[in-house]
Amino acid sequence: MATKAYRLLARSCRVSTARFSSSDVSSAPMLIDKRKANATTFFEWAHKNPGITQRKVQPFISDRCDGYGLQASKDIKQGEVILSVGSDVWGPYDTKNSKDYLISNHEKDIYILIEQLYEQLAPYNLELANDYVNIVSLAVSLQVRRIQDKSVLPYINFVLDSVLHKSPPPTLLMNDEWMHCLKGTICGGGIIMRRDLFNSVARGIFEGGKNESATSQVKNFKEFASVITTRGLNGSNMPFALIPYLDLVNHSKFNNATIRFNDPTSSFELYSTSDILEGEEVFINYAEGKGTNTMIYAHGFMQEGNPIDTIAIGVPLKHPPLQFGEEDEWRTKIGPIVEGKMYFELPVETMLQPSRSDWESYGNFIALVNGGKMDPKSTAADINELLELFNSILNVARCSICKNELEYLNFPAFEEENAIAHLLDSIKDNITALKLHESQMKDYKGDMNKPTIEWQKMCDSIRSRELKTYSNFFRAMMYYGETYKSSILPDAGNDKKNS
Repeated sequence: MATKAYRLLARSCRVSTARFSSSDVSSAPMLIDKRKANATTFFEWAHKNPGITQRKVQPFISDRCDGYGLQASKDIKQGEVILSVGSDVWGPYDTKNSKDYLISNHEKDIYILIEQLYEQLAPYNLELANDYVNIVSLAVSLQVRRIQDKSVLPYINFVLDSVLHKSPPPTLLMNDEWMHCLKGTICGGGIIMRRDLFNSVARGIFEGGKNESATSQVKNFKEFASVITTRGLNGSNMPFALIPYLDLVNHSKFNNATIRFNDPTSSFELYSTSDILEGEEVFINYAEGKGTNTMIYAHGFMQEGNPIDTIAIGVPLKHPPLQFGEEDEWRTKIGPIVEGKMYFELPVETMLQPSRSDWESYGNFIALVNGGKMDPKSTAADINELLELFNSILNVARCSICKNELEYLNFPAFEEENAIAHLLDSIKDNITALKLHESQMKDYKGDMNKPTIEWQKMCDSIRSRELKTYSNFFRAMMYYGETYKSSILPDAGNDKKNS
């Protein structure tokens, strides 16, 4: 839940170099003539654009996805710049220019709505607020530009094709049958929340979607938003933008290239991180800086073993304030609060590695350390990291049952048992939800209105990972509570009597 800088918000920009002609594409097999024509038109446009410097790559039909990729047209050495795309190319597709464009083209009312969206979201999740404002303003701008500025059509038609014929479809365009596969999971809850928010924003912008024209505009907005979430680039020192031609590069965990922004030249660059032989495909790693939730939301797939993957767990506040305000600020220093729940994050890979018996031992150990029965300095560094993580979660549990800050600051030892019980009840609810929505996989024989086997398998893997994460954490906390009750509370009671 904490704000993190995204290097790549969506399809991660991909850069390529190497001058090419339309024959590079026209000879490739395409399923739909219109898509082939749009691709050829776009590649010819890119070839003539002086802001795109191509050097040693060319587009091709990739067997790793339903679409294009970039491959080396000659041998590439490690550390070479493969492609550079200047601001005169990506400028029409970045957030700042989009906002200015909306205002100058009499769309000020829409811009005001976008600003209001930011103001409503920012107090609760600044990262999400920034993402939504960027995506919404750029999506609306592209809708307006598509009608008023014919120069952008080669790129816009090409990227819309990539979204509308993608499998699985972008999450913003998925129907409920696809999304049902994620029901009950934390990952699915986050994705559905984002999708529903986009739907409500679209209806709000386009007069509620009540007539045929507005319904069409809502549909177009969601398509453009899908383009941006799957292909847009974002970072701490980068403008939020779509990068024409650069966004052809596909994903691999074992990438041989990466993206950077050259600030002095205002250009996006792709450069090699290893030697690449002629004919090999160029890859970047979309998962840099992204957890599973964002990967699926943006790209429709997950990466196993992602070291930054986390799941956010909410613990209900037993004494929530009447309204969010200053009296609640002390809680937000401990953990973020959304709709009456205080949240903490569990690192998935950390929770999946040890065995069940190990988690029992960890629970006992943390209770003994917190009760002063064991010196944490005598343990390994990784155990101390785990101790720090669990103590931050225990602070959330304690805070969730307190009425005010004074009660929290003077939290008595005998209340620890109640805090742990309240935390375990929250974990039980999540485990129940995961098991309640388990489903059997079914082959729908290519019906794109139904989830594919691959999508169902991925969702099953997400459910399994979350369930094991919850179960291991539940076991550790259960043994923590038992050890604390048997070994720490009796001494705490004696101390109270002696005093």
